[in-house]
Amino acid sequence: MPERKASRPVADLADGPRASCSAGRPNNREANFHAPRTQAAPIRATLIGDNRCEAAGITVRGSAPVLALCRKLVEAGHDPAPALEAYRGETLCLRIRSIGEAAGLTVEDSRHGTPRFRRWHGPVQA
Repeated sequence: MPERKASRPVADLADGPRASCSAGRPNNREANFHAPRTQAAPIRATLIGDNRCEAAGITVRGSAPVLALCRKLVEAGHDPAPALEAYRGETLCLRIRSIGEAAGLTVEDSRHGTPRFRRWHGPVQA
């Protein structure tokens, strides 16, 4: 397999922002590279069997247990912004971008029996 070359040497990344053509403002790549990380650590959940999921002392059972867990976490007063990572043992199985976003979803079968994401119509407190 051929080796991949980095687009910029590592030493260049540590040199700090470079001059840009936009009158002293950094371009988007540089602004993103040097932006401080303010995102909270993801919540770690454990998948057990095919219908159970638990995290932060909350356990749920259902056909879409990770989505149900996100609803329970939001209802329990957790911040809806953090991500959730669901593990089976030590294997990462699923990553949810935001528990608040996932709390508004459920899985239902279409008229042809194919599972689809749908909006959750029950109560979700944000």
